[in-house]
Amino acid sequence: MSDDIAPDDISGDDIPDMAAAELALGLLEGEERAHALRRMLAEHGFAQEVERWRAHLAQLFDLWPAMDAPPGVLGRVERTIDGPEAVTAAPVMAKPSLFWPVAAGLSSARFRFRVLRRSQYRSPPRTCRYCSPLSTGGRPARQ
Repeated sequence: MSDDIAPDDISGDDIPDMAAAELALGLLEGEERAHALRRMLAEHGFAQEVERWRAHLAQLFDLWPAMDAPPGVLGRVERTIDGPEAVTAAPVMAKPSLFWPVAAGLSSARFRFRVLRRSQYRSPPRTCRYCSPLSTGGRPARQ
């Protein structure tokens, strides 16, 4: 189960022993389990590491009660793993959200309303009191 491949930037002392964690979780079977149990008897540090993992993981196991799987689930799982009945999961498409189109529509409607409302109340352009006759087209300026 555990891979013995270590990253180049981690020294041998800093690499956690995953075999201890896997033994504490009960993931090891057969020869791997027998080797880990022999190692627990022979190496005091490894035995302490297994106990440290068990204490750490016990806190997590105490949070949720143990539950058995419904009958037939394990058989269905084993039949579908890489078997002919294996079902490939269809990609789950996210439900399209209407938030942004509605927000854009309301924003543009509000903008149009404000522009039209301002144009209704706009007063006619004022004439200049002190304009030259040339700028008024030859007519006298209004007072």
